[in-house]
Amino acid sequence: MAKCVKCGAPLREGELYCHVCGADLRVPTRPKRTGEPKRRRSANVCAIVGLSLAFFVPVAGLVLSLIAKENVRSGRFDKPYKSLADWGFAVSIIMIVLTLLVGLFLVLFHSVILVELLELIVKLAEMFISAI
Repeated sequence: MAKCVKCGAPLREGELYCHVCGADLRVPTRPKRTGEPKRRRSANVCAIVGLSLAFFVPVAGLVLSLIAKENVRSGRFDKPYKSLADWGFAVSIIMIVLTLLVGLFLVLFHSVILVELLELIVKLAEMFISAI
């Protein structure tokens, strides 16, 4: 005996519509999918935002890139986003190192730069006074 594709109710021969759910039996319908759900194919927001933030807020970019790498590793997102997450990770590390180097440079040479700036101001003031 045939069954309704939509609700599974038993069908009588020659019926055009299911007497339980009203499904049109003339139009072939796809059965409901059972088993493993389809993997999402949408863009991995963590990878995209992580790479973008890596340039401006490197620590946030690093965290989001690591989350994206974990999403790809666990299979929640497709493999193409792995390279995006890797780039976000690499750029974040580079920007963090550059930020630390610039900060170290400014701390070490801050007094030297100030002394040279003060000497330049004194020379300009002496030139101005001597011109009067």
